[in-house]
Amino acid sequence: VSYAQNKKSTVDAKLASITITGNIKDVKDSTKVYLYRKNGSLGKKVGEGTIINGNFKMMVSPETELDKYNISVANFRGTLSFYSNPGQTTKVTGVGNRLANWMAANDTPIQ
Repeated sequence: VSYAQNKKSTVDAKLASITITGNIKDVKDSTKVYLYRKNGSLGKKVGEGTIINGNFKMMVSPETELDKYNISVANFRGTLSFYSNPGQTTKVTGVGNRLANWMAANDTPIQ
């Protein structure tokens, strides 16, 4: 693999979208899920999804090789934090309206 090919794959990886899929039990249909990217001590809203039949999906463009994200839901307690790399899919699972009972899983070693 040449240097140019190697560099191109790095650039492509930076542009690859991050996918977040969710399977949440005991939550009403049409519940909105919000995704924030950590930006210093604050978060910037970068995505939004709707739970239908217990499922939701969002795709966002990353800003760096490793970004921290937070999921929140209106009128639910807490937030769910996770890290993700470009091109990754993060699977969110959980039960009910306490985000402490939700989990995020992907191939990023830091969580």
